[in-house]
Amino acid sequence: MKVLRPLLFAATLSLQGCYVLQQGAGQMQLLSRREPVAKVAPKLAPELQAKLALIPRVKQYAEETIGLRHTTNYEQYVALDRDAVTYVVSAAPPDKLEAYTWWFPIIGAVPYKGFFDRADAVKEQDAMKAQGYDTILRGVPAFSTLGWLPDPIYSPFLGYDVPTLVNVVIHETTHATLFLAGQASFNEGFATFVGNEGALGFLQQAYGAGSPEVAAARAEIADNGIFTEFIQAVSRRLDTLYNGPATREQKLIDRERVFAEARDQFARDFVPRLRGHQFRHFPQSAFNNASLISYRTYYNRLDRFEKAFEKQGRDLKATVIFFKDQVAKASDPEKFLDDYVK
Repeated sequence: MKVLRPLLFAATLSLQGCYVLQQGAGQMQLLSRREPVAKVAPKLAPELQAKLALIPRVKQYAEETIGLRHTTNYEQYVALDRDAVTYVVSAAPPDKLEAYTWWFPIIGAVPYKGFFDRADAVKEQDAMKAQGYDTILRGVPAFSTLGWLPDPIYSPFLGYDVPTLVNVVIHETTHATLFLAGQASFNEGFATFVGNEGALGFLQQAYGAGSPEVAAARAEIADNGIFTEFIQAVSRRLDTLYNGPATREQKLIDRERVFAEARDQFARDFVPRLRGHQFRHFPQSAFNNASLISYRTYYNRLDRFEKAFEKQGRDLKATVIFFKDQVAKASDPEKFLDDYVK
């Protein structure tokens, strides 16, 4: 199952003080365990060897066909004894759809905070809960340092199926290509879109248009749209509630009804429409303001990127150039994009 690809760079950059020292040490400890892929591959199972061999092909496609930034990522391998590289905490007030943000050098304000040690992430989550915030903690198997460091392949990364692996490589390479400080939703939305379309293009080229891999990629794109529709609908209901005249205490009671009804509606009306497996777990997952905002960071208004893609003749390389040369350089990139796709 694919996890949110979050976030993923936040674990390496941070506020001053103890946190930066701890996470910097954690990053260096991981990097000190790097080994060349060519040395590691023969020791792994054939299925994992095949995935390792696929990654440089995807990276080359991303750089040459899509026009993403050339990096030295994914040339080294780090074996871990856990299924996540970092653990990420997100938080939000219980009566607002407003992410709690942490400020980091270079990347600005982001709605998550990453840790290499799960125990540290649990402490942060507990501290935010004690202050009255909704929280969510996720383990993530891959992250990007935005090109500041050569990202290795971490062993949990190879737990992805082939279509998802391809998508994640392109997604993270997109982050290294275009990143707007303090614009988490824009960055993740753009990377999600490029990852989806880029993976589809690569898989068609590598496996054929009628292959199971391409069918899985198409299912993911379709499901992203369905899930986005659901997330936007729930967000509207909660915004109406939170901005209404009821007392805070009543809002906290009423929101639980909204969450319960939304979970039931998703199971009843949305799950039957899904073609893949990525979101089928949702009715059983934790659901609060923090988790909703986290989902919305990746699956909010993806139609804008699709419309821009259409206006660029469905040429993904031209679309990336458009975002780099025009959208990213606008004084207000979000407004520029909204106006462009009207």
